Amino acid sequence: MHIAKQQYSTAYDSLHIEPCDRITDLENLGGYRGVCVTTDVPKDAALVSVPWEYALVVQDEQSELHWDTLLAMQLLEKMRDPNSIWRECAHLLPRRVASACLWSDQALEELQDRRTSQEAANIRDRFLRQVDLATSHASQRGALLWALSMVHSRSFVITRNEDPSGITAPGTRALVPFADQFNHAPAKRQRGSHGDGEGAPWRLVRAPGGARFEIVTRQPLERGEEATIDYGHDTNAELLVSYGFVLAPNPSDVVPLYADVQELLDDDRWVPHCSVRSQRLKEGLVHDSLQGTAGSGDQLGVRAGGSAHHALSALRILHATDQETEKLMSRYIDTTQMVSAANELSVFQHIVNRCYELLDELPTTMEEDRELLNLEYNIRDTQHNLALQYRLETKRTLNDAVVYHEKLMETLRG
Repeated sequence: MHIAKQQYSTAYDSLHIEPCDRITDLENLGGYRGVCVTTDVPKDAALVSVPWEYALVVQDEQSELHWDTLLAMQLLEKMRDPNSIWRECAHLLPRRVASACLWSDQALEELQDRRTSQEAANIRDRFLRQVDLATSHASQRGALLWALSMVHSRSFVITRNEDPSGITAPGTRALVPFADQFNHAPAKRQRGSHGDGEGAPWRLVRAPGGARFEIVTRQPLERGEEATIDYGHDTNAELLVSYGFVLAPNPSDVVPLYADVQELLDDDRWVPHCSVRSQRLKEGLVHDSLQGTAGSGDQLGVRAGGSAHHALSALRILHATDQETEKLMSRYIDTTQMVSAANELSVFQHIVNRCYELLDELPTTMEEDRELLNLEYNIRDTQHNLALQYRLETKRTLNDAVVYHEKLMETLRG
């Protein structure tokens, strides 16, 4: 860690990163490294300001190679160039990342989550196909896979919001030295950050000496505090697949109850009987209630802390009586609020039943995973430890949802 800190400060000074009076440093934060501020910093201040000419960028895909492969090839080329700043900055890049998108099928099975495992495997297989297209030399495959993992976990997307002056084309992907050293914290932990409508915590600005890429604060920071940014991905599934870590606890995590709308509609085991007409009307209403959310598993899930988010509105529709369904059609009832006490009890019981069912389907219990993690955490098997953390948090969220909705049911019953 001392070497990395020294490399950070040396490269910062030699490459003319701003502010000239450096206000950030790499620190050991109890098992991981992070960027901390060396003085009090106000909101909207630039933590680092990097000449845009240092960035590696991809704007349009001009070949059969994907943008991340093109950027990875640029990175390797620049690292071999003795005159490139990336030769020096490469020392700040990790030797490997634990992103699940590079795991074997056997390692992915440890997640106990078919949906996330399949998503990770799809990305991995695309990487391997791109490597096959990019090089025929076996000796270069490992380096290109490493570079792909760097690009996948450390690149930035520049939209018009982050580049109001139009310095580059919207959608440009970029690797930016120093800007890529900041760890993630969810928007809910950062007042006024990425998820709160203020835009991403990075920007591209015009300056007298040329355009610069800046990481900015979205809240005041005190001396010694870690400076973090919101990566734009929130759930543990997204963080593990793309970046190789799990937050415990993660206030933004979501565990799907159903993979998609159709699976939800097909599961009528706990739904009260209704007329054929009401059933057809409900299907349309459910699709309408989820419009704009893509009806994805994340939207049909329970959130950290227990709430059911969009799934609650959809289930209120499915559990409506014939009379309540007619009122829903007439917009007399708003499904973001309670339809009736009986409907709410039925919906909450549905959620509890589904959570118990999902927990029963998993091959290990929460207690077993916690014991395994305590026993094996010091063993140097990063993937296994991450898989244990991931599935433990999944089970914790499902258990929390059971407790949360059972308490609501008890309150409703008086």
